[in-house]
Amino acid sequence: MRLYKHILLVFLILLFASPANAWMNAAIVGGGGVRWLGTYTSQYPPELTSTYVKADTGGVIIGSVYNIVDPSQSLTGGSIFEGGDPSKAILHIDLGEAKIIRRIYAENGHHWGLYGDRGWKYFDFFGTNDASAFADVTTDNTDWVEMVLDKHQIEQHTWQDQSEPQYFLVTNTTAYRYWRIYMHPGWLGSAYYCKMRRIELQTEDTE
Repeated sequence: MRLYKHILLVFLILLFASPANAWMNAAIVGGGGVRWLGTYTSQYPPELTSTYVKADTGGVIIGSVYNIVDPSQSLTGGSIFEGGDPSKAILHIDLGEAKIIRRIYAENGHHWGLYGDRGWKYFDFFGTNDASAFADVTTDNTDWVEMVLDKHQIEQHTWQDQSEPQYFLVTNTTAYRYWRIYMHPGWLGSAYYCKMRRIELQTEDTE
């Protein structure tokens, strides 16, 4: 009987720890075991253009900042985005309408499973309904409401060419249209430009 339960638990972990971006994200596997969190659905900007996605990354070394929020981009293979400022990256996302974001799904940067130490290390998360704040992608922009996260550190991607989803719970009950992600700095400090693979903002499903 114990063997049966063990097999069932392994099956559930593999099923629900999938990086799928909707209801399949019902569990997170971590050092404390499996945490049941409910179900979530990713929300995307209406278009992957500068109208809905703005950024200050100190330039772009590889790819496009739109790739970070594009669900069609591969989670494996070569780098899809590398910013030009290793100290910070600011990303503004317009969802087109106000949403109550309750979780963030992220995958840190890598290149064919290499250079996992060149991903971002920390980030802060903010919301607003002020269009002028959304348009101002600068470090000193304070016209935002900071969200409370269960953690701020993005773990390094291991040196393997595979999907490695990470989830961040957001304490929030207010719907905001515009969202700000402030990443700083990279795991190697100012030594290298920083990569990022995926960021998706998620609402919590209601029954």
